Amino acid sequence: MLYVIILLCALTAIGAVSNVEKSTGVKFPDKINGLDLLGVGVRKKGPLKVYALGLYSTPPPPTPLKSLFKTLLSSPKSTLLLSLTFSSVTGPKMASALSSSLSTRYPSPSKVTELSTVITSGASSSKIGKGTLFEFTCSPDSVSVVINGEEAGEVEGKGIGKAFCEIYLDEKGVSKGLKEDLKENWGE
Repeated sequence: MLYVIILLCALTAIGAVSNVEKSTGVKFPDKINGLDLLGVGVRKKGPLKVYALGLYSTPPPPTPLKSLFKTLLSSPKSTLLLSLTFSSVTGPKMASALSSSLSTRYPSPSKVTELSTVITSGASSSKIGKGTLFEFTCSPDSVSVVINGEEAGEVEGKGIGKAFCEIYLDEKGVSKGLKEDLKENWGE
């Protein structure tokens, strides 16, 4: 399973899947790394819209709602693209928030810390602020990180890619809007 998450501000439209996250106006490309845009959403923290996100993967066949997210989590490759929409988010804050969410889903604290370090290091070499793009490409056992088009690094560990995608796709997923959009686009 390979997942990539990317944060974007303005890109192009696609066919059946809306490529605009409505509450932020962020537009996502229809393809990333050869993968199709499956849905969009927003990550909120209280009243703040921290980032818009798009999920890219191989399109699933129409799937019963009760098994849709399990089907998406079994994909061999996915990409999550996150686009910062709030200007005071820093690299360390982003790394801390993602690490906190991952630590409840992944049993290896050392790998969670390693991913946090990759994000923080990559963010320090790139200007972070509104419009910053974080791209997370996940296979079942790895997560690679690209920030504003620059490779930040990769973390490998059994099941870490799936666990990272669960941040967005499991029952406690942090973007209700993404899950609703995926249900609308791919559920039956």
